[in-house]
Amino acid sequence: MLPQLLLWLLGLSAGAAAQGAVATKCRDGARILYQFGPCPPGHVEITTAPGGTLSVLGKSPAQRAQEEAFLAERERQQRQEQAWLAQQSRSLELAEQRRHEACQRLARRLRDHDAAAQRTRNAERREALQRGRRALQEAQRRQDCRP
Repeated sequence: MLPQLLLWLLGLSAGAAAQGAVATKCRDGARILYQFGPCPPGHVEITTAPGGTLSVLGKSPAQRAQEEAFLAERERQQRQEQAWLAQQSRSLELAEQRRHEACQRLARRLRDHDAAAQRTRNAERREALQRGRRALQEAQRRQDCRP
């Protein structure tokens, strides 16, 4: 029903546009009806004075050129934004890779400290290794390394 109504209105407006006809707005309760000519029985005309005119005009060459320029600029901006997003993504991936490598280095150093602390019998050396271990653990926390 709705597509037929739209086609009918489109055909009506195209014919009226060629003639420069005045559209009449009619109301029947909550329903609104637009037509060319007087309102049918049971409808009340609610067209505001002096009435509207419908016209269907094609786009001028200047309008088409302006729209094409706008669309081309928008496409250029979208490509530029996509390139920027891709670059940001690569930067984030590289930063994450560097953080992961730093965490691996800290974990290796921590294992080396633990192994050295187990081998040593010197209390001062063991205490120094434990301080070093705490410093490495703090560095792991700052880097947000997961165990």
